[in-house]
Amino acid sequence: MNYKEYLEALAQQTDMTVEQAGVLAASVADAIGQELQEGHDVRMEGFGSFVVDKELEHITRNPVTGQRMLVPPRLVVRFHPDGGLADGSSKHLLEHE
Repeated sequence: MNYKEYLEALAQQTDMTVEQAGVLAASVADAIGQELQEGHDVRMEGFGSFVVDKELEHITRNPVTGQRMLVPPRLVVRFHPDGGLADGSSKHLLEHE
Protein backbone atom coordinates (compact mmCIF):
# COMPACT_ATOMS: atom_id res chain seq x y z
CA MET A 1 0.00 0.00 0.00
CA ASN A 2 1.39 3.39 -0.91
CA TYR A 3 0.56 6.72 0.73
CA LYS A 4 -2.21 7.58 -1.75
CA GLU A 5 -3.88 4.18 -1.22
CA TYR A 6 -3.52 4.65 2.54
CA LEU A 7 -5.29 8.02 2.40
CA GLU A 8 -8.08 6.59 0.23
CA ALA A 9 -8.61 3.70 2.66
CA LEU A 10 -8.54 6.07 5.65
CA ALA A 11 -11.05 8.37 3.96
CA GLN A 12 -13.39 5.49 3.15
CA GLN A 13 -13.26 4.04 6.67
CA THR A 14 -13.86 7.40 8.38
CA ASP A 15 -16.37 8.99 5.97
CA MET A 16 -13.88 11.78 5.23
CA THR A 17 -12.68 13.19 1.96
CA VAL A 18 -9.20 12.18 0.81
CA GLU A 19 -8.07 15.74 1.56
CA GLN A 20 -9.40 15.56 5.12
CA ALA A 21 -7.76 12.15 5.57
CA GLY A 22 -4.49 13.70 4.36
CA VAL A 23 -4.72 16.41 7.02
CA LEU A 24 -5.46 13.79 9.67
CA ALA A 25 -2.59 11.54 8.58
CA ALA A 26 -0.17 14.49 8.50
CA SER A 27 -1.28 15.58 11.99
CA VAL A 28 -0.77 12.09 13.40
CA ALA A 29 2.64 11.79 11.75
CA ASP A 30 3.65 15.22 13.08
CA ALA A 31 2.56 14.34 16.62
CA ILE A 32 4.43 11.01 16.53
CA GLY A 33 7.51 12.68 15.05
CA GLN A 34 7.51 15.40 17.71
CA GLU A 35 7.34 12.85 20.53
CA LEU A 36 10.18 10.81 19.01
CA GLN A 37 12.34 13.92 18.53
CA GLU A 38 11.86 14.70 22.22
CA GLY A 39 13.12 11.19 23.05
CA HIS A 40 9.76 9.71 24.07
CA ASP A 41 8.49 6.31 22.98
CA VAL A 42 5.12 6.11 21.18
CA ARG A 43 2.91 3.09 21.87
CA MET A 44 -0.15 2.38 19.75
CA GLU A 45 -2.18 -0.50 21.14
CA GLY A 46 -3.01 -3.11 18.52
CA PHE A 47 -0.37 -1.75 16.13
CA GLY A 48 3.01 -1.44 17.78
CA SER A 49 5.54 0.84 19.40
CA PHE A 50 8.07 3.31 18.09
CA VAL A 51 10.94 3.15 20.55
CA VAL A 52 13.87 5.58 20.78
CA ASP A 53 17.08 3.61 21.40
CA LYS A 54 20.56 4.88 22.07
CA GLU A 55 23.25 3.31 19.88
CA LEU A 56 26.63 3.36 21.55
CA GLU A 57 29.81 4.55 19.94
CA HIS A 58 31.38 1.73 17.94
CA ILE A 59 33.96 0.95 15.29
CA THR A 60 32.87 -0.15 11.85
CA ARG A 61 34.56 -0.77 8.53
CA ASN A 62 33.98 1.10 5.27
CA PRO A 63 32.98 -1.70 2.86
CA VAL A 64 34.61 0.06 -0.13
CA THR A 65 37.96 1.10 1.31
CA GLY A 66 38.23 -1.32 4.23
CA GLN A 67 39.16 1.62 6.47
CA ARG A 68 38.03 1.38 10.09
CA MET A 69 35.81 4.23 11.23
CA LEU A 70 34.48 5.40 14.58
CA VAL A 71 30.70 5.85 14.57
CA PRO A 72 29.59 8.35 17.26
CA PRO A 73 26.72 7.56 19.63
CA ARG A 74 23.29 8.43 18.27
CA LEU A 75 19.58 8.02 18.84
CA VAL A 76 17.66 5.70 16.51
CA VAL A 77 13.96 4.88 16.21
CA ARG A 78 12.95 1.24 16.09
CA PHE A 79 9.48 -0.20 15.47
CA HIS A 80 8.23 -3.15 17.50
CA PRO A 81 4.95 -4.61 16.17
CA ASP A 82 2.22 -5.38 18.68
CA GLY A 83 0.90 -8.89 19.36
CA GLY A 84 -1.41 -9.71 16.45
CA LEU A 85 0.54 -7.62 13.97
CA ALA A 86 3.76 -9.43 14.89
CA ASP A 87 2.32 -12.93 14.40
CA GLY A 88 0.56 -12.05 11.14
CA SER A 89 -2.95 -12.00 12.56
CA SER A 90 -4.85 -8.79 11.86
CA LYS A 91 -8.23 -9.86 13.28
CA HIS A 92 -7.83 -7.54 16.27
CA LEU A 93 -7.28 -4.60 13.89
CA LEU A 94 -10.59 -5.29 12.13
CA GLU A 95 -12.79 -5.63 15.23
CA HIS A 96 -14.11 -2.06 14.93
CA GLU A 97 -15.57 -2.61 11.44
